[in-house]
Amino acid sequence: MVEWPLTVDPREPDVRRTALTATALLAALALFLPAAAAAAPTGGTDHMDQALVERARVAMDELGKPYGTTVGHGDLYWFAQMLDVPVGTHVNDGDLRQLVAQAERRVGSQESDPYRDLAPRFAPLGQEYGTHVNAGDVLRLGRVVGVPTAWPPTAVEAAAIDQRAGDRIAEPHPVVLRWSGVELRLPSTGTELIGFHQANHDGARNLDVVGGAVPSIVLESRNRGTGLRSAADIVAAPGVPIVAPVTGRVVRAGTYVLYCRHSDDYLVVEPDRHPGIEVKMLHIDGVSVRAGDRVVAGETVVARGPTPLPFSSQVDDSTHWRDWPHVHVEVVDTSIPDRPNPGGGGGC
Repeated sequence: MVEWPLTVDPREPDVRRTALTATALLAALALFLPAAAAAAPTGGTDHMDQALVERARVAMDELGKPYGTTVGHGDLYWFAQMLDVPVGTHVNDGDLRQLVAQAERRVGSQESDPYRDLAPRFAPLGQEYGTHVNAGDVLRLGRVVGVPTAWPPTAVEAAAIDQRAGDRIAEPHPVVLRWSGVELRLPSTGTELIGFHQANHDGARNLDVVGGAVPSIVLESRNRGTGLRSAADIVAAPGVPIVAPVTGRVVRAGTYVLYCRHSDDYLVVEPDRHPGIEVKMLHIDGVSVRAGDRVVAGETVVARGPTPLPFSSQVDDSTHWRDWPHVHVEVVDTSIPDRPNPGGGGGC
């Protein structure tokens, strides 16, 4: 029995009082140490069903749960916590059976996931997924690389997405548009759609699609008197850097006022070997080049991302991800005079 020094003669020396107090504390701790030791998951697994222990070890390997040289009681205890399996202070064979069953169900769900091979394709294209790649993730990745899918995406569609995503990763900025000898590369790695519409400038030329890297549509007329494919809105993932679509010299770059009320950045490049032709980009955020700079198609970063506009654009009605912005691109022949256009869209 512990005798607590509840009263101490104040006339005793300080050392004496300190010794009495320390003795009491050590004695009190001795009462609780056995309980604390019992709560700690320690010990081996010799007393357990070794076949179950081995199955647990295999599941731990599959699910990425680390353990020591061998699987000990503590490893199994914390594995159960990881899988939210209720066990006692000491894992017994009954607990272990529940743990193994839950772990093997988890492993089986991973192995039966038809989309797990697509996981490496997401990050390089600026995309994310949850704990596992699910049908919604695959649908989104399919839109980014231009592969339409059913719901849920089939194994054949997933394979097509895998192939297209691999091509995009190998060539992140392929040539997608052309006018005469001017070729434009994709300005963003994460893109869903190219929406053609009428440009505001009379010198803007109709653009042709090159290859099938990104699906495209022609939007309804804006009554501007220009070609229906004289401008392209390239729907791009938010926050993904924008690169130059063409190699050449920057003619102008900076900020302007869109529709007389919205701040927006722009870039104009004169392509190499095409004097008098200008490639114009609008709706880019944080332009990082200036007049006189040289840019290289598909390599030089010209802005930190597309501008998220505070209103709905025409191309938004044809996209799945309504919160994705777009980059406006056009090729202008400056020898063609531009007339005032009631269709609007320029600065003030």
